Amino acid sequence: LYKLLQKKGLNVCGVSSSECDLRSYSQVKRCFKEFKGIDVIYNLAAHVGSVHYVSEKAAEVITDNSSISLSLYKASKEIFPKALVINVLSNCSYPSGETRQSEDKWLDGPVHHSISAFEITSDFYFIFLILIKSNII
Repeated sequence: LYKLLQKKGLNVCGVSSSECDLRSYSQVKRCFKEFKGIDVIYNLAAHVGSVHYVSEKAAEVITDNSSISLSLYKASKEIFPKALVINVLSNCSYPSGETRQSEDKWLDGPVHHSISAFEITSDFYFIFLILIKSNII
């Protein structure tokens, strides 16, 4: 995405996990302060792994991914309050058994138990965004 947006001539800034621990609000805030005039933030960061890994480390995966989102949203609200934050959901958050992913069917059923850590995090993002949009948070 970064390279595609650059090719389109857009001013693009990026942060990798080697530059900033995205789970840490203070580090995300520090990184954001280095950028100017951000209008859109794409959150593509996630703690991921194989089905076996995610099943075995579910609590860690959920905690890390939730922390990444909370840090990013809190820092963006403070540093770039008018920025649009786009959080790309994992394809692992769609109902099990679907042959084609469809946004209007996203909440139509449970995912396969082996990837429930991603579903929990995606549900968290969804509810969190509703609260932000409603100015509850």
